[in-house]
Amino acid sequence: MKRILIIIVLVFLYGSNIIASSIRLSSKSRISVITADPGQEELYTAFGHSAIRVFDPENQIDYAFNYGVFDFNQPNFYLNFTKGHLNYMLGVSDFKRWVYQYEYYNRSVFEQELDLSQEQKQAIVDFLTNNALPENKFYLYDYFYDNCATRVWDVFEKVFKEDLIFDEKYVETGHTFRTFVDSLTLQQPWGDFGIDLCLGLPIDKYASAHEYMFLPEFVRRSLEKATLKGENGFKPIVKKSTVYFQSQPKNSFVEGQVFTPNLVFWSLFVLVAVITFLGYRKEKIKKGIDVTLFGIFGLIGLFLFALWVATDHKAASNNMNLLWAIPLHLPVAILLLKKKKPSFLKSYFLFTAVLMVLLVMLWKWIPQGYNAAFMPIALTLGLRALYEYYWLSRQQK
Repeated sequence: MKRILIIIVLVFLYGSNIIASSIRLSSKSRISVITADPGQEELYTAFGHSAIRVFDPENQIDYAFNYGVFDFNQPNFYLNFTKGHLNYMLGVSDFKRWVYQYEYYNRSVFEQELDLSQEQKQAIVDFLTNNALPENKFYLYDYFYDNCATRVWDVFEKVFKEDLIFDEKYVETGHTFRTFVDSLTLQQPWGDFGIDLCLGLPIDKYASAHEYMFLPEFVRRSLEKATLKGENGFKPIVKKSTVYFQSQPKNSFVEGQVFTPNLVFWSLFVLVAVITFLGYRKEKIKKGIDVTLFGIFGLIGLFLFALWVATDHKAASNNMNLLWAIPLHLPVAILLLKKKKPSFLKSYFLFTAVLMVLLVMLWKWIPQGYNAAFMPIALTLGLRALYEYYWLSRQQK
């Protein structure tokens, strides 16, 4: 209950726009970039968060400009979310209240004070306050290319233009988007399973140094190496880096999830294998198993295909999970209920069995990163497809 109340309060704070007019900063003002460590409370918290802090003690200003806000009350919210048209927005909150959520969940918070002239600070604030206006604050969210982290860097890039120098050597490249997602969701195996299921080949692309900044941690790292033109030439943009809040040590024992996708689907494979063996020995076939299995994974395939062709989720395109979650499994499952089965079903199940065997054999060479739990699923479907082929061949003799 306490957690729910905190979330309600935070949503209220995010939803409020406390900027009534343009801000004129004093000479004592500071502008900082705030980076919160990843957390494991929810799937979306596993990636961390970024915001821009505007602090001016003379004007009693301490605001957090946060591009990670969305409004459940926006028209057709769930439909737009499904279609990939979800609008995020720039929210403005009291900084101390905003940062409390990370302190509450024991997530470290880092602050980078920027070395800016008075004119540069004012330019940043003018950009942010204009961006926070109702007609400007919304943007079309993208998982990897336009999110709450990339927008923070974009603010400085748009304001300072060629005066801001990005150092591509701030990090070693050679990782895909999926690599980062997998590493950050180790403690959330079902979340990782869902991402690997729904997102296709686009996230297996090797990210550039600039694209790394879809994660807040790399926005922080890039700023440490970036330089900005001042009166005396280029200088580091970060004046001072501090730990605003240090997380407390956690227990060395981390309670993991018992029913992981690997455990569930390998258990399913073993169960189905035993049933298949007993059915072969007793010359019986349990049609309910195949109707259920092929029906469920056919529905999943239909969903993945719809994500690809009927939505604007670019990362969901070219999804090679459709090689095992085949949408045609669904009508085939329905046809299995008929007393007189079409003759082409035998060929369909033979094709499916061969395809599943090839998938398992070529697992390491498939260009899309497959979740380890997909293998027992492919083996289960292949085993039952082979068994259906065996029985249909006998019936057609």
